[in-house]
Amino acid sequence: MFKTAAVAIAAGLLGLAAIFQASGPDMRAIAVVDGKTILMSRTEVTRGEWQACVDDDRCASLPAFQKQAGHNYPMTGISYFDAMDYVSWLNETTGDTFRLPTAEEWQLAAKELPKPVRKKLFDDPRLAWAAEYGAMPNVPRTLRESGEFGTFSNGIADLGGNV
Repeated sequence: MFKTAAVAIAAGLLGLAAIFQASGPDMRAIAVVDGKTILMSRTEVTRGEWQACVDDDRCASLPAFQKQAGHNYPMTGISYFDAMDYVSWLNETTGDTFRLPTAEEWQLAAKELPKPVRKKLFDDPRLAWAAEYGAMPNVPRTLRESGEFGTFSNGIADLGGNV
């Protein structure tokens, strides 16, 4: 039906509530400071994978513009609650235990991303809300098929784009 892809991430002192219990050929383990390991999906959930949940009447239908792009593109434009519906369906369908990564886990997975090197636009504290605008590199914001932005050393794809 669909593949289960995840990457294991070693858990540091993050106060992890749960460790993924899923496994499969597309799962990747990532090590953390305290030796625990979590599994994280190797790629984003694709529109095709999302459609399987829609077909089971458990997830919201794809908007028309997303149907046009193809099934191997990542699912975008969903809410936290939509994502939780998908995770619930995935757990029931596969018999595995999945959850969304915490912010700390996401930071561990994405630690290879380059840090912005541009200077802040403003030093005035009243303009702090806009000071980082110039710090972000000018990169294309084009949505690509899953896996086309490359894979990091931890096995996770597309951390430099799509997500």
